[in-house]
Amino acid sequence: MTQLDVSYRYGATPTEAAMRGIDNIREVYGIRRITFLEKDQIVRVEFDASRRAKIILREMGIIQPGEEAVGVNKVLNAAALTYIAAFIAALGNLLWLMSIRDRR
Repeated sequence: MTQLDVSYRYGATPTEAAMRGIDNIREVYGIRRITFLEKDQIVRVEFDASRRAKIILREMGIIQPGEEAVGVNKVLNAAALTYIAAFIAALGNLLWLMSIRDRR
């Protein structure tokens, strides 16, 4: 999963009907979390960008259900794993640097 955070500024506080509408579209657009910061009139939206990409590719007819969709899933999942690998590498470097510091 690839996460994408976007912030929007709004003018008027959303009505109850608008909030229900937002809740109904969450699954369609791959929205994971919506946070309203009323003081600053900002709404933060966290997207599952991988899920959104799969939907767009399917809707545009770029991929077909079946084997092609399975391949796209594998590629996007592998891309998400690169973030985990980068984190592990950075953590390893941090621990190594801390061990060098402690030797002195």
